[in-house]
Amino acid sequence: MIKNLFKFIFTWLFFIVIVFEEFVWSIFERVTQYLSKFHLVQKLEAFVSRLPPALCLSLFLIPVVLMQ
Repeated sequence: MIKNLFKFIFTWLFFIVIVFEEFVWSIFERVTQYLSKFHLVQKLEAFVSRLPPALCLSLFLIPVVLMQ
């Protein structure tokens, strides 16, 4: 009985999370398309694409470290 209740609750919880994520994903897609038109963002993207993989990974870790 309790196992079925937990299964029901978590199923709905995951459903809500996935629907929310899909909604937010479409908004962020439009925002990134808008931001990609700026020259500074294009230059930054070109700079990052020329970096070796280890340095690219470290760039993505910087916000994580700053939030700690």
